[in-house]
Amino acid sequence: MSASGAIVVIRKNASEEIRVEISNFSGHDLVNLRVWVDPRNGGGPTKAGIACNVRLLPDLIETQRRAELHARDRGLL
Repeated sequence: MSASGAIVVIRKNASEEIRVEISNFSGHDLVNLRVWVDPRNGGGPTKAGIACNVRLLPDLIETQRRAELHARDRGLL
């Protein structure tokens, strides 16, 4: 699912979603992972989330892989 500029949209709960976007701010290429209040109801981005240089994307992906393995080892997934 994609929404205005979002590469990925993940439904967090009934009223929020997580959006992943690639953007440029002041000459810096950024990856932005942000919680949005349901835009279907006129909401928008919240301060919850992170934005960092896109060069950190491989490290972010690796941390998520490790988190997934840890959750599987604990029987959470």
